[in-house]
Amino acid sequence: MIEYGSHIPYLLTNALALVLVFLAFKKHRMTRFIFILIFLLAGLFNLYTILVNPEFFNYYADKAFLNIYRTFISGYFSHHIQLVVGLISLGQIIVAILLSAGGRFVYLGVAGGIVFFIALIPLGISAAFPAMLLFFLALVLMQYRFE
Repeated sequence: MIEYGSHIPYLLTNALALVLVFLAFKKHRMTRFIFILIFLLAGLFNLYTILVNPEFFNYYADKAFLNIYRTFISGYFSHHIQLVVGLISLGQIIVAILLSAGGRFVYLGVAGGIVFFIALIPLGISAAFPAMLLFFLALVLMQYRFE
């Protein structure tokens, strides 16, 4: 169930994911630019959040689909939020850099983005499911069209 007040970001995220799937067919460069922005801004947002409100990330523990995610988030993760989210943020920024670098680096950026989205899927509704599947699809389509 989507909590009251969180339905707008949920709907916007899924709408953006759908738009990117359609853009990936015809406007792969624009799609890549939007993914660069998504990963860069998400990485910066996560860095900011771990500095001002790291406990924000504990919210996801009971919402995850998989027990292993719930256990990890309420266990190790909850005691090392800044380390784990800091590394995730670094990964997001690296994906943005790789996607913007062009050439063979784009492949690495797409692979990193795919791994990132797959890792978020078990967070379920907290990660705006099914948006992560749609972002995954858009990345694959973008790369296919980019070649």
